[in-house]
Amino acid sequence: MLGPYSDYLVPLLKVMDDLPKRMGRGEDILARFEAQYRHEIPDHAYRLESKSGKMYWVRCIYNIQGKAKELDLIESPSRGLWRLTEYGHKWLLDHPDATHFTGERGHTKTRGLIDSPQVKKVHNHPAEKAKL
Repeated sequence: MLGPYSDYLVPLLKVMDDLPKRMGRGEDILARFEAQYRHEIPDHAYRLESKSGKMYWVRCIYNIQGKAKELDLIESPSRGLWRLTEYGHKWLLDHPDATHFTGERGHTKTRGLIDSPQVKKVHNHPAEKAKL
């Protein structure tokens, strides 16, 4: 069962990896995600939230997509278009059974760690090395 929004990252990457050219419009990716993971989305995640007007699971996808962009797992070549990066694709190939995004040292990048500056040091992506 999917819980906090960090649980949605790897399933989102897997859905995107199956798309033609690993790219699609946000609304199409949401539809594919729901079709593939409906059995994992808890019933309460279908409630509409008063502030956003979106269902909880949809807000989770949008939130984690933003974090995935910061981690260079996903990019947005134009408004509304999402693409899995080569780094994201390679990470999935290297971790075929993963349920959560982990760094080289085995640190699970959950909500707290995704927000921390340590992520750039842990995942060791070439673009991040250039910033160090």
